[in-house]
Amino acid sequence: MKNQTVIPRGGAGALRRMVLDGLSHAGGGELRVLENGAAVLSGGAAQLEILDARAYIAIARGGLGAAEAYMKRWWCSPDLAAVMRLLARNIENANKMETLRSPWARRVKAVAAAAREAVFPRAQARRHVSAHYDLDPRLFSLFLDDAMAYSCAVYPQRGASLEAAQENKLEMICDKLDLREGDSFLDLGCGWGSLSLYAARTRGCKTTALTLSQKQCDFLRERARCEGLGEKIRPLCADYRDAPKERFDKIASVEMIEAVGARRFGEYFRRFAELLAPHGTGVVQAILIPEERRAAAERDPDFISVYIFPGGALPSEESVRAESSAAGLKMIGAEKIGEHYAPTLAEWRRRFRGNRARMEQMGFGESFRRMWEYYFCYCEGGFAAGALDNAQFVFSRE
Repeated sequence: MKNQTVIPRGGAGALRRMVLDGLSHAGGGELRVLENGAAVLSGGAAQLEILDARAYIAIARGGLGAAEAYMKRWWCSPDLAAVMRLLARNIENANKMETLRSPWARRVKAVAAAAREAVFPRAQARRHVSAHYDLDPRLFSLFLDDAMAYSCAVYPQRGASLEAAQENKLEMICDKLDLREGDSFLDLGCGWGSLSLYAARTRGCKTTALTLSQKQCDFLRERARCEGLGEKIRPLCADYRDAPKERFDKIASVEMIEAVGARRFGEYFRRFAELLAPHGTGVVQAILIPEERRAAAERDPDFISVYIFPGGALPSEESVRAESSAAGLKMIGAEKIGEHYAPTLAEWRRRFRGNRARMEQMGFGESFRRMWEYYFCYCEGGFAAGALDNAQFVFSRE
């Protein structure tokens, strides 16, 4: 027999009514909410079901509370990505849920915001990276393409495979850099090494690959050895501020800026400029948030910055242009590719869910799996609704 959701009464019932009213506005009137199989909030575009009355208390805390309630299976949805898309399309209404937060939750929010705005020492930056990227590499292999590219793909045509879309993205970056044999190339924030390997394999250049994750560094070193590219790729485990004191003809940094912290954007671009040779070319691929939402996002940690990428912050296009210019870089090109991120995330989610049995064998439980499914859907909804974007910026030295 299916468990029955206990409907709150009294003061708790008033909170429930407030949350339902808030969800109605947050979803633009299109969100359908069920209790015990019956609709308590009419809508049609997306649906969620309350499985535990504690979900109302959690949701009243805002987006982070809603995410935590989902991980605890206090609510569910037959199409979580649709719920995230709907909320992202109505983001201004969703933000009004803030009024439901208790004074205690607001104090927690203020303390967390102060911590995020602190300048990250190197040890803290390493812990932030380790929290996500030093998970078992086999986990990432369950949903990424064969090259282990963990960033926005660019689909050459509708229906193309994830493998083809990621290779197309790597080729675009190499073309923008005009990467050639004999170039010294720095892959700044190399991840699992897809770009480093592709550049060495197709362009024959000497590559220095920098990451803060020891597991990524070891993974790339072994993969380069197996592919006979060990002489062309130099993996280094170090902070970007401690990169080798040399100049590189070409530099690429793919979705790394999001991890440096909002107060470090200027320092990031200054270091980028210091590492780039006077005749050199650089590419930065970045996830972007609208400028009008950037300050609020930095003040108020969300699900992603707490559970997935601790300490992370998204730049806006305006901040990228301003900080890069101040660092002495000249922007010579920019291409928006954000429309490709929703299908990239949808494919990651499909592969992730299809490997549940293997995740169980690796020791990852239901709460972890629900957290990552929420992560994929949360981001997919943001990109599908246009609340987030992605771009490749091309720079030269002034």
